[in-house]
Amino acid sequence: MNNDKDKTEELLSKIKIFNETAWDYKVSVNKINLWLENFAAEERESLLFLLTQFIFFSKFQVNNMLKSIYRDFIEYSIVENFRINNSNTLDKDSIEKNLEETLNKTRFVPIGNPSESSASLMYDFRTINKLKTSLFIEQGVADSTTDTIENFIFIDDICGSGNQVRKYAGSIVTRIKSRFPSAKIHYYTLVANQKGIDYISGLKWFSSIDSVIRLDDSYKCFESNSRFFKNHHDIDVNSLKTVCEKQGYKLMASILEKQGIDEKNAIHCQLGYDNNQLLLGFDHNTPDNTLPIIWYDEDMVHWSPIFPRKHKIY
Repeated sequence: MNNDKDKTEELLSKIKIFNETAWDYKVSVNKINLWLENFAAEERESLLFLLTQFIFFSKFQVNNMLKSIYRDFIEYSIVENFRINNSNTLDKDSIEKNLEETLNKTRFVPIGNPSESSASLMYDFRTINKLKTSLFIEQGVADSTTDTIENFIFIDDICGSGNQVRKYAGSIVTRIKSRFPSAKIHYYTLVANQKGIDYISGLKWFSSIDSVIRLDDSYKCFESNSRFFKNHHDIDVNSLKTVCEKQGYKLMASILEKQGIDEKNAIHCQLGYDNNQLLLGFDHNTPDNTLPIIWYDEDMVHWSPIFPRKHKIY
């Protein structure tokens, strides 16, 4: 019993350090206790361990990632192409003039319709990179602008399986290609699963696709090669997975039922959308690719989330 108590105290101490140094004080002691009450007493130590593995991208980190998207994927590309086509010129004035002209013929588009999360992300992307408001448009009007547009750039926070990009961007990409047949369409995201990137590449929609951070299958919580349980042989991974599946099924079934979808489909998302099994979140939101036990914040089931997800309406 004392060993269990010592282990719990050790885990809580780690979480306290993470909260003060990496999690921007998002997780209070009261919030932890409320979250633990979702589970049986004998399950809580393993859940605390799981929480110590959570990857949180702070406001500071997200801002730097948004800078990286613009600098590395957009600005550098424009400058490099101009120099290649102009005898490797180093003339600052002509380079800056071309950059401005190219940006004026570029439109930045969020994935999905306006929501608290996507609106916040696009606002931060615009202000951090000092871009004009006129360069940003919503999906619904992306194909109806009368301006001369040569580049449409979709900005996203995470690409898991790639299915949500297909679902929420497919229609507008088709309309853009019809309205602007010579325009290039690009997709850039903060974080991406490699399989998701491969899937989107296979759609042949985008001229370029990239992410600041790329994840492999070791970031899937319960995969055989999961990085989260290496050298932690004291954790009963199978039992922990069963808890996450059981509770995740209940939570996702309630969401699907509300959407008029057969709750049996919850089997496919009980560990996150498309079984992504992620254990991460951003300052602005927690993606549904993450384990539902982390973020569920609906009113259909009594549940206290630890990193709640803001609702998106598409």
